[in-house]
Amino acid sequence: MKYQFALIGLLFLSSTSYADRIAIYHGSGVWGPSTSQTKSLLRRMGHTIQNLTAAQIRHGDLRTGEFRAIFIPGGASWVYAADLGELGQKEIRTFVEGGGGYLGTCAGAFLALSDRIGGAVTGPFGLGLIHGTSVDPFRLGIKGFGNGMKKIRFHMAGFKNYFKVLFLEGPFLRISPEALERQNGVVVAHYSNGEIAAAAFESGRGRVFITGPHMEVDEKRTRLRFRFHDPDSEWPILKLWISYLLGGPQPEIQAGNTQNLKKRIVVDHEWG
Repeated sequence: MKYQFALIGLLFLSSTSYADRIAIYHGSGVWGPSTSQTKSLLRRMGHTIQNLTAAQIRHGDLRTGEFRAIFIPGGASWVYAADLGELGQKEIRTFVEGGGGYLGTCAGAFLALSDRIGGAVTGPFGLGLIHGTSVDPFRLGIKGFGNGMKKIRFHMAGFKNYFKVLFLEGPFLRISPEALERQNGVVVAHYSNGEIAAAAFESGRGRVFITGPHMEVDEKRTRLRFRFHDPDSEWPILKLWISYLLGGPQPEIQAGNTQNLKKRIVVDHEWG
């Protein structure tokens, strides 16, 4: 009898662990602090995590029913795209559209959209989870977007308006209000020039949260604290959006936040 109870317990543990299991993209081009910091946050939230390589994704490991969401960390998005290939990108897209969550920071945000301007690729690029263009201000030489801490305007109810967030060659997210509306999306944060810094939306039956600056990195917990001073952490905000990806309620957004999209900036003329 005790062995039967033990077996039932093991089956229960295995089934519940899948309920909160999140895949972490692992491979060439991945920036270590992005991955390690996100793993730390997810563990604190009680989630089980598992690395998945491009080869495993191409093989169909996201289709096993074991994962609730996938995290694509900061790093080199064009390397991710090349390693995943068309098949791997289709596997991620199918996973999300079938009800999985997608969390993308920096390179993961670049990869989520349908087009890109600047950097290794200009033109069609990415998973196309929503129609939009990721703009690489660092490689385009847009003034004010060198690497470092940036003042980001958040539109989250219950939080202060401005946080300093680490920016390392991240994207502007050019997603139209119409595209966001079609996919029940919201603008979560803007850069100082009015470009979108973070957004959330639905893709098929799945949910997506992407951010250009590194909200997942709490500098005080890493050696980065010796180079970058971050007076506060964005983890409390990120926790809400991770819960949303896993089926929780959408965090409340301050009314009228998309109006800043109309400040579409003169930076177009600075690209040369």
